[in-house]
Amino acid sequence: NELLPYLGMSPEYNEEELKNLDVKVPLLTGASIDDAIKTLDELGIRHEEKGNGIEVVEQSPQTGKAIAKDGCVYLYTEKLSESEKMVEVPYVINCSLELSNEILSQSGLNYVAKGVMNAQDGAYVKKQSYEGGTYVPMGTVIELEFETEAFTD
Repeated sequence: NELLPYLGMSPEYNEEELKNLDVKVPLLTGASIDDAIKTLDELGIRHEEKGNGIEVVEQSPQTGKAIAKDGCVYLYTEKLSESEKMVEVPYVINCSLELSNEILSQSGLNYVAKGVMNAQDGAYVKKQSYEGGTYVPMGTVIELEFETEAFTD
């Protein structure tokens, strides 16, 4: 995806691949909460509001970060302390894409898949960008590197 534009080419995706493409998080800080929600709804991105204000004062993940299509953007309408925004990163090594997504989502985290096609059967997490047990802000994007098991006869 990064190299093709330099070669004057565009990537081509089938319907299944298009459905699972990562999405870039738009700039929402400074917008009214209603406008931010409308923008996310139009992009098909889930959101969660934190606070009772009427304007987005902070967002996670930050603008421009890629998240999986089923990811979540956290919209803060009030300033929270750093400790109030922190969540523990779960250990997802050797988990499937589906299980990793479920675990990370329940922890308030996002992911992007690297290494193999997201829908490839038999793929499992070989490496994660943040070690399990560390604390990061809610909404952080965890890069998951996948590989498939090589079978021999």
